[in-house]
Amino acid sequence: MKRHVWLASSVGLSMAVLVSGCSGEQAENAVDKTGQGISNAGSAIERGGQKLEKAAEGTKLEKVGGAVASGIEKTGAAVEKLGEKVSDKAEKVGDSVDKAGEKLKDAKDATVDKLKDVKDATVDKFNELTGKTKDAAADVKDKAADAVKEGAEKVEKAAEKVEEKAAETPKP
Repeated sequence: MKRHVWLASSVGLSMAVLVSGCSGEQAENAVDKTGQGISNAGSAIERGGQKLEKAAEGTKLEKVGGAVASGIEKTGAAVEKLGEKVSDKAEKVGDSVDKAGEKLKDAKDATVDKLKDVKDATVDKFNELTGKTKDAAADVKDKAADAVKEGAEKVEKAAEKVEEKAAETPKP
């Protein structure tokens, strides 16, 4: 059970290193170290099987011990081969991480460029709308001034008419 936990933690550690944004060389080293660790675990399992087989020699359990030891040795050999295969794939993993890093960098650059374009368009539109608002405010101001002048002229004319009528009205 302890070996399984160790194996899972070492594989998990190498995957965490891959995800955390390391370079291809770092990923390659991590996968290679994981492969070496798996291979060492396989060798240890195989040695355990050999020790069990030697311990069972000359006892009543020699056949059973031999069969169990043989199974353990085969398991150890299989785990060791797995470790070698993982180590062999380390270079490919490193290259894949480098390629993924390049793609992420390109995507980041494209996103930054797009955001700059959006910012520029937003600033332009804001300036355009602000200019229209200023023009509209100036138009309203001019129209209000004209309306006040017209109103003042009408009031003056009405006042003149009232004065004229007052002058025409006979005095008692």
